[in-house]
Amino acid sequence: MPKTKSETMSIRKEYRLSPYIIKKIEELLKTGDFASEAELIRIAILNLYKDYEIEGKIKRKKEKIIDVREVEID
Repeated sequence: MPKTKSETMSIRKEYRLSPYIIKKIEELLKTGDFASEAELIRIAILNLYKDYEIEGKIKRKKEKIIDVREVEID
């Protein structure tokens, strides 16, 4: 199966985390709600970003919305 654009556009970065944060990540992973650390961190960042948008700390960007409709053709 070919890779999607989002899979090929990823960038690898390294961060140092305190033992406290690592423990919190491990506890969240044990819930089984996340497939990986990367998924957990991605979701956490997106939620934080959304919160900042709501609070007005980050200006919301207008996104193009694609409208898909199902139609029947005779």
